[in-house]
Amino acid sequence: MNTTIKRIWTKSLLIKYLPSAKHRLQRTAVGLVTCALLWGSLPVSASAINVVTHHPAAEQLARSELRQIYTMRKQFWPDGSAITVLVLPQKSDIHTQFSRQVLKLLPFQLSREWDRLVFSGTGERPLEVSSEQEMLEMLEQLPNAIGYLPAQQIGQESDLLVLF
Repeated sequence: MNTTIKRIWTKSLLIKYLPSAKHRLQRTAVGLVTCALLWGSLPVSASAINVVTHHPAAEQLARSELRQIYTMRKQFWPDGSAITVLVLPQKSDIHTQFSRQVLKLLPFQLSREWDRLVFSGTGERPLEVSSEQEMLEMLEQLPNAIGYLPAQQIGQESDLLVLF
C-alpha cells in the first residue's frame, strides 16, 4: 500500500472515530456538572456532631484514639472497664457526617472494618441504636458507653461529657 494512501486512510479513521476537542470538552463539562450536582445533593446537616460519654477518662481522648475506639481496636478505657460503642444506622445522615467529619472515614470503611472483625471471629460490631433519642437514652444509662449526637440534641441539663 502506498504510504500517501495509508496516511490519508489513517487520518480519515482518526477523524471519524476520535471525538473532536469540542466534543471532549462538552463531555468533560457534563461530567463535572453531574459530579457537582451529586456532591451537592449529599445529605449533610449544617449542625456539628459531638462525641459524648460519661466516662471521665475520655476527657483526654485524642482523635486517633477515638478512631481506634470506633474501629473496635481499642476496647477498654484506661481504668480497664469495657467500652460500649454506640452507633446510628449506616444510612443515617448523622452517622455519615460523624464518619466523615470526626473520624475522617467513609461509612462503608467503618462497616468493612466491623465485618472483618466479626467474620474473623476476633471482635464484634458496635451496638446499633435506631434513633438519636435512643442514643441519648443509652448514653445516659450506660456509664462506659461512647456515642455521637448533633450538638442541639444534647441538653444543658445532661451530665454527659462532650468530647469533640
